[in-house]
Amino acid sequence: MRVASYEKPDVTLDVYGWTQPRFTYEVDDARPVFSLPQTRLGLIGGFGKWGWVQTEINLGTIDTSMRFSPPELLDAYGVFTPYRSRVVGIDVTFGKFRVPFSRQGLIQPVGLQLPDTASFVKPAWTGGRPLGAMLGVDFWDRKIRLTAGAFSVIAFSEEPLLLYAGRLEIQPLGPAPRFEGDVRAVGLRRRPALSIGASAMKSRNDLPKPVPGQEPGTFDKIALGADLGVWYAGASLYGELLFAEDRSVQTPSSVTRSLGLNVQAGYFPPLPFMREHVEIVGRVERLESRTERPLSAPQIRETTTLTWSAGLNFFVDRGHLLKMQIFYQGDQYTDDRDDTLILQATAGF
Repeated sequence: MRVASYEKPDVTLDVYGWTQPRFTYEVDDARPVFSLPQTRLGLIGGFGKWGWVQTEINLGTIDTSMRFSPPELLDAYGVFTPYRSRVVGIDVTFGKFRVPFSRQGLIQPVGLQLPDTASFVKPAWTGGRPLGAMLGVDFWDRKIRLTAGAFSVIAFSEEPLLLYAGRLEIQPLGPAPRFEGDVRAVGLRRRPALSIGASAMKSRNDLPKPVPGQEPGTFDKIALGADLGVWYAGASLYGELLFAEDRSVQTPSSVTRSLGLNVQAGYFPPLPFMREHVEIVGRVERLESRTERPLSAPQIRETTTLTWSAGLNFFVDRGHLLKMQIFYQGDQYTDDRDDTLILQATAGF
């Protein structure tokens, strides 16, 4: 929502925010739980063709145990665009912002098709929001965009973790939606949209002395990802594959390799009311993990989880800022999780 605009100089100020109260019902235990996962408030200050500054705050959360978490600064960064034409654009980002890894991890939570991202699209996999600097270069009205950045993360204790990440995104049919699901105006849905992405990330942390719960050593992590998004005629399809390897050089040493797969789809039935307000959504995600500790007697631990979700989105104003979501979630291979019914509302501006 724009609250101020000045022509000379070209300066604008936008305010946005949303809240998402959630009701969760664990089927086996017949236990209803209320929570407030997030309430966000953000400011964007624009400076015409030269860039913008943005900050976003989570005003507090209430978890399923009714514990309140205080406000947290999520984003605080500036973007400088020294050159832009129809052929080439260059921008530099600096501050506290999302690491360029995983398309689903880069989408604002308010624009998700399901109440949460895939289970493995978490800060431990995608890098979170550390302090850093990033260079972006795009070609032909952003049909091809390259980003690469270096970040500093406080890991374990006060020892800095150095993280490097890069992403290539190709949108050959023009700009793809910055949200999930084909929530475009009905007249625009006949124009197909396609997004193809590939990401890489590497981090290294040297811990010279022990801290509570962690022995000293060197810890390396690499992660690779690929994602694909398609939007057409009220239908959407998203797929993401992530691979991560965590290696600790200490005594005893260990290596953990993980592979995550997420496939989700949505569809607005072409009926007079439903084509603008009701979306059918489903997701299947699988995560495999293997940990090896090469001692005198090698130890190997393997885990696999398979989770599925299905439900409906009800869009009040034909967009993500005012909607209701109802989803049923189940999983296989694990006995410590109950099937869950989630009802979540979103109200934003």
